[in-house]
Order: sequence, then C-alpha cells, then structure tokens
Amino acid sequence: MKEEIEILFKEYDALREEIVSGISGRHTILSIGIAAIGLICTSAVAFSKSAPELTGLIFILGVPAMGIFVLFIWFGEYRRVQNAGIHLYDLESKINTEARKELLTYETNRRDNIKKEEKNYHDPTVALLFMLSLVSLLIGFVVLPVCCIWRFLLVFTVGVVIFGIDWIITRKIRRLRKRP
Repeated sequence: MKEEIEILFKEYDALREEIVSGISGRHTILSIGIAAIGLICTSAVAFSKSAPELTGLIFILGVPAMGIFVLFIWFGEYRRVQNAGIHLYDLESKINTEARKELLTYETNRRDNIKKEEKNYHDPTVALLFMLSLVSLLIGFVVLPVCCIWRFLLVFTVGVVIFGIDWIITRKIRRLRKRP
C-alpha cells in the first residue's frame, strides 16, 4: 500500500511539473505573440505614407490574424494544463483514499472555488487579444482610404469572425474550467 501511494505521488509530482511547464509555455506564447503583433503594427506604420492601403489592410487583416493564431496556440497549452489539472484532481482523491487522510487538497479546493466563480468568466488573455484585434480594426478602418462601403464590409466581416472566435474560445474555456 505504501508503494502504491509512492507511485501515485511520483505521478502527482510529474503532473505538477507538466502544469508549471504548460503555464510557462502559455506566458512564452503570449509574449512572442504580442511581440509579433507589435512588429506587424510597426511595419504597418512604416508603410503609412507610401502605401496607406497596405497600412489599412495590415491593421484590418494582419493584426487580427496574428491575434487569432496566437490565441489558438495559447489555447492548446491551456487545454493541456487543464487536462493535467483534472488528472491531478483524480490523483488527489486516490492518494487521499489510499492514505485514509487528506494529504493533498490543492486541486480539489481550486476546482471547488472555480465552481463558485461568476458564470461570465472571461480569460484575460482572450480579452487582451480580442481588444488588440478590435483596436486594430478601428485603426485600419480610419486609415484605409477605400470606398466607404468596401471598407465597412471588410471591417464588419473581420469583426464578426473575431467575435465568433472569441465566443467559441470563451465557451470552451468555461467548459474546461467546469469539469471536475
């Protein structure tokens, strides 16, 4: 019985390390993504005098596309960390049952607190990338010297796509957070 608990503890430690690595990976992805968006914005500003059409298109298409790309990569790491957390939750229960004591409670308490949180949770990373995309759309709309209807349709279409992706990712995050 003691050997079983030791094996479960080793698995628990390995999963904790994987979670820490995943969280670090999410920070790295976000940092590189924000830097890439900054680079795209800088290149757009560099073309502002010579090619205002290109500047507008970069702000309307390039920045939101990079934001969505970063969000999808970030979300993959988010799911991996959440799945490891769910497995930790199960391991805590197994270890506590085997030991006949409450030795581990972190993930269990965390999950219980998540259930108590407000229903309209919105992840700050998703909100940040969403807001960057919206601001970029507005800048592109102002800068793009194209016929008003085409400019409006392009911004509207990209805006709908951004809202849709934001809604889908936010719903998926909420479902992942609600799992046991």
